[in-house]
Parts: sequence; C-alpha cells; structure tokens
Amino acid sequence: MTNIFNKYLNINLNDYENIGFDLEINKLLIVVLVGLILATVITNIKRGLLIYTVKKLLRYEALSEESARTLEEMRISSPLVKLELSGETRLKKLVSVVGEEKLSYDEYIEKIKDKKYKEKRVDYKTAKLYISKDNLEPARIIESYNSVTVINTILLCLLYFIAFTSIIIIMPELLSLINNILI
Repeated sequence: MTNIFNKYLNINLNDYENIGFDLEINKLLIVVLVGLILATVITNIKRGLLIYTVKKLLRYEALSEESARTLEEMRISSPLVKLELSGETRLKKLVSVVGEEKLSYDEYIEKIKDKKYKEKRVDYKTAKLYISKDNLEPARIIESYNSVTVINTILLCLLYFIAFTSIIIIMPELLSLINNILI
C-alpha cells in the first residue's frame, strides 16, 4: 500500500534529474480536481435555480407589472433564489421587480456621485417579480433547457475523478519518459 502511495500519489519533479524543479504534482492535481468539482456543483446549482425560477415565472404568466408575482405566490421558498436575485447574475438580468429603477451604467455612475443617493434594497419576500417583454425570448430559451439533476452533477464529478485517477496512474511513466528523452 505504501509503495502504491509513493509511486502514484507522491510525485515530485525533483526526483527526475533532467526535469529537476521542486513541484509536487500530486498536490497540484488534487487542488485542480477539487476546484473542478466545486465549480461543477456551484455552476449546476446556479443553472438549476435559473431554470426553475424562469419556468415558474412563465408558468404563472408573470410577464408584466400587472401580472407580477411574489416568490411566495409562486411557491418558491429557496433562500438561494433570493441570493441569486440580489446579485449581478443572469437571473437578475432576466427578472424585473415592480417599481425597481433600471439604470444604465452611466446613469448609475451619475446617481452615486450624489452624496444623498442611497440604493433601495429589495425585499424579495414581498417584491413582485416578472419577466419583461425585452427578456421574454431569452426566458423562453432558458425554459426549453433540460433541468439540472443531482445525477448529472454526480456523474460529471465521477468523470473528473476517473480522469484524475488516469492522469495519476500515467504521470510517473510519462515523467520517466520525458526524463529519459532529456538526457
């Protein structure tokens, strides 16, 4: 067992005299794997929230200020949806809030120069949401997306792990080959 660990998981480029710089590849690869898995999970959560919220808004026909709905009316209780709506996200760009002032970048810069200007914080528990006519076509496209499932996410993470394991198994042989070529 120790021999397997030393051969595959304890790879240091300093062990190869012709490559010779101090870098432990195993740690780098593990960090990359963890980063890929985290990025996959976070991206799939954000994508799932986007699809779910847009489908709900379209199902309840919240397409104007008059037909706007609160999250509670649409039976959306996830705090992650509120978090997505409060940031500069794709969901926030698609969904409009009744009474919210939409400013261009230049208009916003002018407003914040005024010391008395305070941005209004939106209370998403009571805010009425809708999809404006300008954003209806992108919303319909998002509605047609397949929903993100936990199984898809797990399978992709498993694929990353298999690729990582394959690289770890091949790496010592590859480094030996490179080391012998550089002689």
